[in-house]
Amino acid sequence: MAAVSAAFVMLICVQSLDVSAVGKPHSVTENGVGPGYHRPRLMPRNNQALIQKKLQSIVDNEGLPQALEELQSYGYSSGYLKPKAHTGNPVTSFKIEGYDLDFRYQINLLRSNYVPKYGRAGNCPICWDVVESFHKPGLRAYGLELNGRKWFLQNPPFPYTYGHVVMIEKTHGRRMAVREGTLKDGLAYLDLDPEATFCSNSSYYWSSASIPEHQHYQIIHERISGGGKLPVVMAKPKQGYCEESDGVKRSILNYPLPVIRLQSQDKKQLAKYAWGMIQRWEAILPGRNSVNLYMRKEGENYKVWILYRSTNFRNPKRLKNLKSENLGYLEVGGEFILPVTKDPEMKERRDKNPAPLFERFFKSVNPLLGIENEILQKLLTQPLPTEEERKILREKNQLLKRVKPGSELPFSQVKQRSRRSQRNKKLGA
Repeated sequence: MAAVSAAFVMLICVQSLDVSAVGKPHSVTENGVGPGYHRPRLMPRNNQALIQKKLQSIVDNEGLPQALEELQSYGYSSGYLKPKAHTGNPVTSFKIEGYDLDFRYQINLLRSNYVPKYGRAGNCPICWDVVESFHKPGLRAYGLELNGRKWFLQNPPFPYTYGHVVMIEKTHGRRMAVREGTLKDGLAYLDLDPEATFCSNSSYYWSSASIPEHQHYQIIHERISGGGKLPVVMAKPKQGYCEESDGVKRSILNYPLPVIRLQSQDKKQLAKYAWGMIQRWEAILPGRNSVNLYMRKEGENYKVWILYRSTNFRNPKRLKNLKSENLGYLEVGGEFILPVTKDPEMKERRDKNPAPLFERFFKSVNPLLGIENEILQKLLTQPLPTEEERKILREKNQLLKRVKPGSELPFSQVKQRSRRSQRNKKLGA
């Protein structure tokens, strides 16, 4: 009788266990975690609070990259990510003459008929209210604090590759913009996830801010994605276009668009110089000029790539059948995401000889075409803004408070300049 009672008690205990918290054991030598630790399993029916708790356990014991990998797997099991979200898009590589880089384009088959669904927050599709909402019941996220602000990491519904996540500010309020804080956010994140590429869209819609009303960043994790890097971060410096001061090395890169790379072991100095160069560019045409940013950590070195953009330079109309949306951080970074085209002639040109088509895209959005080296050299040698430029930027920031988030400043409120002939006056070219 006693044996039967003991067996019954054992059966009750087993049934009461949270089997979802049991995973594969990880040894100390293999993963550097303590003995007895088991990676928690994220089950499809787990609510957001439980998912957060389990992901935090993985972060504490194994690190953020492992937690993001687990979150991505959960996206499939919950039905949030489609079965072919990462593998269903055909990818083609091509070369452009003059650049020793492998550019790529992929056809996004899953997103061709995509219609955005909004959560309880209203019109913003990336607000915290969308997580575990009626429209996206399978969406979960990992919350973290960075530089005194609360953020959350989630998988986008149509990731361009494995390891693609979005980092979103938890409070809806700050508009999408490149700020000094953007650099600090990116460099701080890389300390948590040193194998990632931290990317930022620009401040305005027509130069890649796709959701201008809410601050967010894009992150591509190299280990999860299988090592694929954006072509822009593989570009080599141009010979004779390098400067160094205060431990910050600055180089103009051989790339189809104007790019300056900065690198240093000192995050504070790196952010100071990068922000100064961004401000000088924005002061040339306030409310129109902006940048795309890419950040990486390689060994002890932090690196920032500044890619110069302007809302005056957009996709060519004759290529609208190939891509109607503005070029985002991926496209200008060398990885084109294209919808299924309904133009058979354009499809044939794209498949047979893609280089001329995509080279035309690059030229159409290049705000420094023909004077690139001249202007970038000025930014390279004089990276910090003058007092006059700081004044212009203060006036711009006041005007931006009165316009719709992500909008360009109306030309009636800024001094007009011709598109290419006059924009270099501020830099003394």
